[in-house]
Amino acid sequence: MRLSVAANWDKALLDNLKGLPVHSVYGKLASDVLGGGRASYLLPEPSRKEVEAYVRQAHKRKIKFNYLLNPVCTGNKEYAAASHREIIGYLEWVNGLRPDYVTVAAPWLLQVIKRRFPGLKIAVSALANINSLQLAKFYEGLGAEVIILPEHVNRDFRFLEALRKGVECDIQLIANMTCLYGCPFQLYHGNVISHSSRSGEGAEGFYLDYCVMSCTRAKLLFPGEIIKSRWIRPEDLHVYEELGLDHFKLIERYDTTATLVRAARAYSARRYEGNLLDIMNAKTDPARQFPVPLKCLRAMDYPQALKLRDLRSALYLKEQYLDNRALDGFLDFFKTADCRKLSCKKCGYCGRVAKKAFRISPAAVKRNLKKLDGKLGGFVAGAEGRPGKAARAGRADRL
Repeated sequence: MRLSVAANWDKALLDNLKGLPVHSVYGKLASDVLGGGRASYLLPEPSRKEVEAYVRQAHKRKIKFNYLLNPVCTGNKEYAAASHREIIGYLEWVNGLRPDYVTVAAPWLLQVIKRRFPGLKIAVSALANINSLQLAKFYEGLGAEVIILPEHVNRDFRFLEALRKGVECDIQLIANMTCLYGCPFQLYHGNVISHSSRSGEGAEGFYLDYCVMSCTRAKLLFPGEIIKSRWIRPEDLHVYEELGLDHFKLIERYDTTATLVRAARAYSARRYEGNLLDIMNAKTDPARQFPVPLKCLRAMDYPQALKLRDLRSALYLKEQYLDNRALDGFLDFFKTADCRKLSCKKCGYCGRVAKKAFRISPAAVKRNLKKLDGKLGGFVAGAEGRPGKAARAGRADRL
């Protein structure tokens, strides 16, 4: 087993990964000319010198580093001469870090890197949505050494088996993501986060996350959605290893060191007792993630500018529990089922599993749904908020 763990730029994280089967850590600057796969306002903000030092510290501990260059949209900056030169200058700095891998989502960027920096090994991001052997062969043909699969294929075992036999490159699976299966917001969300992590986009990288609010709402309304989500339990890693897939990615880059280490230890031990959501990217306790900076609300002039404390209380819900022991054997169903061809309403399997394994406070669900409905309704209606007032009233730098 090999684990790839999110880098939160805390040296203590590297120290606490000692003795675990950690192959690599991955990360990037909070914002840059390209952008990436997470909004800037959620992330720590290391300087370039701090990033350089962190990569050296990882290498000192025999941990590889994967630098992320994975936006799905760059606002066509690659087509303008001046911004294209800026992108190349940024890539030169990344190359100087001596990363073991870089992760990209766009074919043109893969080709640019292979031409200008042939020594860099390239992983293709899950945001490229490689969901067929044909797509995988295309990226492998461009020179990709690693393919990171989108999490929605994690239980499509026929595809996974065919893919492992059909390509020679390494394949990585995201183990602890709780996105909706067949998420209708996926493409739009990828574009939104690419822009919200690119320098010069305004609002300090902040945006009203319509997608996350909608996703959270769906899981509150239909508990079966949390079972449908394509996470992988530590106990089920062997199912994938038997197919020749032994490289697993753990998220998130805005998680605290304690959160990341707990997940890494659980997957290393191949077992976790208690609430499985503790090691997933589920929105349970906000203390598991870094606080959000208040500065992102200063000078905003966007519809429905929100007070972050109120938004956080709508998204996070501690009163939810997914009993990991009650899930023993649940994956067997997916070894023969083809969910792409099944009607969830007629099948009902995930709903039945949720009734057995998932607990949540009805009162808390009602409370959070009311808040989410209000915020989503206000956003869709284009309600205007007063920019900056909440931020100026705050005394701390982050919420």
